[in-house]
Amino acid sequence: MAIKIEHTGSFKAQSTDGQKYTIFIFTEYVIGEMLNDPTGTFNNGFHLKTSEGKHVNHIGKGKYVILGLHGEIPITSDDPNAP
Repeated sequence: MAIKIEHTGSFKAQSTDGQKYTIFIFTEYVIGEMLNDPTGTFNNGFHLKTSEGKHVNHIGKGKYVILGLHGEIPITSDDPNAP
């Protein structure tokens, strides 16, 4: 079984102080034998990162938190591409 991570999209978000961010969506796929399908691939969820490489936690539709050395930055998005 192998894992493949692929950049599958992006969206715009902003903090309460107006700082704008581009968030990249990375989808994780598990590749390998599953349920009698030796070439099976399934989506194992997604990960988010800012364009600067900081990790982003998904709280709910349009709500996120950027994780950094100096604390967390809450951000929101109404972009139709945002999960």
